[in-house]
Amino acid sequence: MAITPGTFDVIFNSLKTTLETYNSTQDPSDQFVLYADYYRTLPSSSDIASVFLYMGSIVPTERTTEGYQQQTVTYFIDCVVQQSGTKTGAVYTRADESAGVRFRGLVQQIFEAVFQANNLNFGEEIGTIGTKELRFDPLPPDPQMAERVVLGGRFTLTLSMCWEAAELTGVDLDSILITADKWSALIEP
Repeated sequence: MAITPGTFDVIFNSLKTTLETYNSTQDPSDQFVLYADYYRTLPSSSDIASVFLYMGSIVPTERTTEGYQQQTVTYFIDCVVQQSGTKTGAVYTRADESAGVRFRGLVQQIFEAVFQANNLNFGEEIGTIGTKELRFDPLPPDPQMAERVVLGGRFTLTLSMCWEAAELTGVDLDSILITADKWSALIEP
């Protein structure tokens, strides 16, 4: 039996595709590396922008008598920028300065990718997503960093969507007919 993906999973894949598609339109020097469902340590390469996408909570909010249920689904988009200091001739650019510039650019890229006018519902039918809220919270920089600066922050994307229970398959209960009474069922022929 194959598991039918829930709407939250379909939207996760659409969100991943949305970020990948947006990223592919960027200048190569402004692209980021997308990691979906990556729960490990930070990649060690330097001078790179990384985006980590994974699903958070699913909270049922209201239920109707028709079998529909409203739910709030949360996705996390973590942004991390790693930079090293650079020297061009006599001009030195501090690692934290270049990291800050790239980090603010990455934040803007994620806002633009998630709120594209032609893809507000991540490819789903209109009405599938009720509300769409994107919140950003930066992480404080580590004061102990020297020449390799890492800046990060988290986007929390919260969507409200409708969920409908899948149809049950099998024999309808009203089509089952039992003709034996209690005593005849107990006696073996």
